[in-house]
This record gives sequence, structure tokens and C-alpha cells, in this order.
Amino acid sequence: MKNTLLKQSTINVAFVVAAVLVAAFTAKGATPAEDLLVSAGFQAKAAKTLSQRHEVETLPKGKVSPVTQNGNPFYVYPDAQHNQLYVGDEAQYQTYLDKIVIAGGSTDEILNTDYTGGDQVKLPDFSGWEPFDGVTK
Repeated sequence: MKNTLLKQSTINVAFVVAAVLVAAFTAKGATPAEDLLVSAGFQAKAAKTLSQRHEVETLPKGKVSPVTQNGNPFYVYPDAQHNQLYVGDEAQYQTYLDKIVIAGGSTDEILNTDYTGGDQVKLPDFSGWEPFDGVTK
């Protein structure tokens, strides 16, 4: 009976240690900007095709860029290392900017100025991705 309890305790401890290591390894990949994006409501969208991966790689690293999908504006942040985009709508982007200001950071380096001005410059269209409009709720 003692051996059975000892074996079970050892298995339980090993499971907890493994879970902690997996959680630590998974969390290590996120940057502070990505953490802020997620806390503001942005959602990760995986790049599933070669074309989508190329789009992720061509976006400015470390910057939030406005894009359109089916005529609707969205904001995307590339994570080329994990082949994904963080996607948010206007409200989530404003929440992200507010969080940066609260954290004492600067918004100068997060907006891709090549695309600012909305009507003045044609925004990239991301119609080849799964619908982004699911990010709003």
C-alpha cells in the first residue's frame, strides 16, 4: 500500500512539474507588445497558407498596421516566428493605445506610418484570411 501511494505521489509531482515547464516555455515566446494586444482584445489568427505566411513576413515587424478585409478596417500585428497575426478592430486598437499610454510607453513606434491617412493611401486587403470580423466579440 505504501509503495502504491509513493508511486502515485511521484506521478502527481512529475505531472505538476511538467505542466509548469510547459506553461513557462509557452509564455516565454510572447513579447510585451503581444501581451498588451491580447489584453486589449486582439486575437491570434494562424497563417495557414504560403500566401498568408508571406503577408505576415512582409508586414513591418514590431508595428501595428491598418488593413482591410471585405471593405472593413482592422489592425494587425505580425508574429512571423509563430506564423500568425494578432488582429483587432478599431475599438480594440484604441484600447491597445490606451494601455500603452497607461504603461508609460510611446505610441510612436507601433503605428506603421506608411499606411496612415485611411482614404489617402490604399490599405492592404487581407481577404485571403478567415474572417476577421469574429474578433469583435
